[in-house]
Amino acid sequence: ANGEAVKAASSQQDHICIDLSRNFTSNKPVTFKLYMPDSSKTPRDVVMYLAYGNWIAINEKNVDYLVDDLTQNDYGAVVFTGKTRLDTDIIGIVQDIREKIVYLKNHASEYGIRHIYLSGGSAGANLALLAAYASSCPDYASDGLTADQVKTDGVIAFYPVVDMLYNYHYFTDKTENQKTALDKLGDAFFSLSDVNGSKSISDSQKIVTKTLLGGSPEEGNFKHLYEISSPNRFLSRNVPPTFLIQGSDDSMTPFEPTKAMYENLEKLDVDADMLELPHTDHAFDMVLPNSSVVTNKVLSCINEWLDLHHSPD
Repeated sequence: ANGEAVKAASSQQDHICIDLSRNFTSNKPVTFKLYMPDSSKTPRDVVMYLAYGNWIAINEKNVDYLVDDLTQNDYGAVVFTGKTRLDTDIIGIVQDIREKIVYLKNHASEYGIRHIYLSGGSAGANLALLAAYASSCPDYASDGLTADQVKTDGVIAFYPVVDMLYNYHYFTDKTENQKTALDKLGDAFFSLSDVNGSKSISDSQKIVTKTLLGGSPEEGNFKHLYEISSPNRFLSRNVPPTFLIQGSDDSMTPFEPTKAMYENLEKLDVDADMLELPHTDHAFDMVLPNSSVVTNKVLSCINEWLDLHHSPD
């Protein structure tokens, strides 16, 4: 059954919004909305944005700017949040995302979907890369789903977490005296909105990894979960086209592992691009995006990247 379609007013144009979550009676997503430029069934490429921060749900309104821009440029958008670390572990979250990818592919002709690109920021980008890169990993296998069924056409990753072990030690191994000005800035901003009530990224890391991965990498068999939750462990020539976007002064997700992953993708001759934003911090697109010069530049680059990868087949 179709989700109910409504015309949604945006800051730039009207578009069609279909609430797909209404089609699920069990395992109902927090958010699962499809946005199209109009009500025609003309096949369009769609960007599926995973609305996660800290591996829990973020306000879907935070990505209105992206939905508006994509539909204005004749692309579709999906905003999705399903299971979170408050419901399950990293494996359960990725399996849930993969099942919804299959749902979209199975209903592609019904909704006018051609190609599906995954996207997200921070934790959402981590999940997007995992869902795209780890399609053959047995840990994420879902009953009855093959790697080909969950395959997507590309990833657009904003300030992604690509190496969970690196991130954990980067923040938790530092003493207060070892913290740089950038580290302290990250702690200050992070403490203003952290759902865990943490006063530092280090403290939050310990809480997040406890619910997402079971504990620290030194405990039990948890190191394996850190490894399979790191997209940079799944690099191969078979990963889909990838566009990485991150600020060089990211205070909440280290820039170095992302740059290293990009360089390794290039060595593998993968179709990969990276947009490095000088003197730019984490979540730059969540602060007044409609008037941000940086965000407008990023949107322009995303559209160029999608146009380049667009094909009518």
